[in-house]
Amino acid sequence: IQKANLNVLVDPNNGAGAIADPLLLDHLGVRYTILNGEPNGIFSHDSEPLEKNLSDTMNTMKNGDFDIGFVQDADADRLVILDETGRFIGEDYSLALSVDYVLSKAQNPKKVVVNLSTSKVIEYLTNKHHATLTYTKIGETNVTQGIKDHKATVGGEGNGGVIFPKVGWGRDSLVGIMLALSYLAESKQKVSEIVQSYPQYTLLREKCAVSNREEIATLLGKVREHYKNHPMNTEDGVKISFENAWIHIRPSNTEPIVRIFIESESSRQNQAYLQEVKQVCGV
Repeated sequence: IQKANLNVLVDPNNGAGAIADPLLLDHLGVRYTILNGEPNGIFSHDSEPLEKNLSDTMNTMKNGDFDIGFVQDADADRLVILDETGRFIGEDYSLALSVDYVLSKAQNPKKVVVNLSTSKVIEYLTNKHHATLTYTKIGETNVTQGIKDHKATVGGEGNGGVIFPKVGWGRDSLVGIMLALSYLAESKQKVSEIVQSYPQYTLLREKCAVSNREEIATLLGKVREHYKNHPMNTEDGVKISFENAWIHIRPSNTEPIVRIFIESESSRQNQAYLQEVKQVCGV
């Protein structure tokens, strides 16, 4: 990494990363610029590291000479990556970059554990590296337990949460930064080139309010019946798998809502699946 002469932009959004990032990046010997680097907890933009909240950071990337951009959430356990043009590559693809690199270095048996709402790009990478893939219920603790149970090489959640058990048992953006920089330094590829080599999926997140728990059970029952001829996982709500798409419907652990996750190869296809699900559920 020190020899690669990488130029990095990092946005910890005035959170915990503002303390940790300089320690890591100085040690690695990279050139870097920190946006919103005062660790005062007064966020400069919404604390969710989503594309809609990062226009200023993305513009800084576009107007600078950076190789990669990193954005963290408030407690620095989630990481999202911007490519060298300032494009938001997506939370799942930020995880994918780390998983790809770790698997390329790992010895057999290679094992990956992610939650059920994680992109199919991880499935592509496990096939690419002849690894096994296990899905768990939503939640960091469930993924971590799955990693321990299966003695997995790497894992995480599609919200940009990398879990690398050689370092620790929780989501860790600093590990993600280290793995991404290692990938760039060794491959001498641009972020955009790496991501473009992956299948391109689009993820839709939706939610529907419900009045009680009994209503949730009824909705899930309708979904199971309608899609009974498709591969299905009922460990955490209902997840239906198609050749190049999936639908995951599950009750929220914290709110009186049902969450709907849909991933396919296009936004149009996602909307078509969403309308179908709403029709099936009567919402």
